[in-house]
Amino acid sequence: MIRSTLFAACLLLPVPVQAREKVSIALDWTLNTNHVGLIAARDRGYYDAAGLEVEILPYSDTSSTALLAAGVADFAYMTSLGFMSARAAGADVVALWATMQRETGRLVYNSDNAAITRPANLSGKICAGFGSTWEDALISTMIRTDGGEPTYDTVTLGTGAYEALAVGRVDFTLEVKTWEGVNSELLGRAQSSFTYADYGVPEQQNGYIGTRAEILARHAAMVAAFMIATREGYA
Repeated sequence: MIRSTLFAACLLLPVPVQAREKVSIALDWTLNTNHVGLIAARDRGYYDAAGLEVEILPYSDTSSTALLAAGVADFAYMTSLGFMSARAAGADVVALWATMQRETGRLVYNSDNAAITRPANLSGKICAGFGSTWEDALISTMIRTDGGEPTYDTVTLGTGAYEALAVGRVDFTLEVKTWEGVNSELLGRAQSSFTYADYGVPEQQNGYIGTRAEILARHAAMVAAFMIATREGYA
């Protein structure tokens, strides 16, 4: 009788919840439409089901690729150019999956700026930049391909670039059309753009989700669980 009572009492005790493994992912920009799969995986419980507690780090002035390479984050959402620049500099980062099959970036300027009708016209103008090493190579390639001289001034403004362009403080900048472009339309801003691939920059996939090689080697099961849950979120 005593044993039966003890057994029944044990059944009423709370079952210990298995601790979820904590991991983090750094974003390449302020929370955006191309990050939607990460939010869906978190809020719909896909990460929980995979045994993961995922922290989505807020955007900062330090690039997501740099945060990943420095060990601040376990994963990163990276631009393709940011990833390739990091690899060229010797960072041991690995791209696992591309969320977008086409390049979503473009160069934008105000439509009422009569001095700009083609990339060659950007010579001598002012660009709102973001502090990335690949920006000048991209912009210079576009200007040079169009027959211009790639000489222009850059002011690093980060998230303030779009307001600066809208009020005419700068002549052009780079944007991702899936949000900054949509946002400009919602705000009624008349802006025009040049597509990278039309002026010497190869078309490419974009929006890489990646990790460090050493994490992939040591924690392959965790990486697989994270990526399966993330892909389910995007689906």
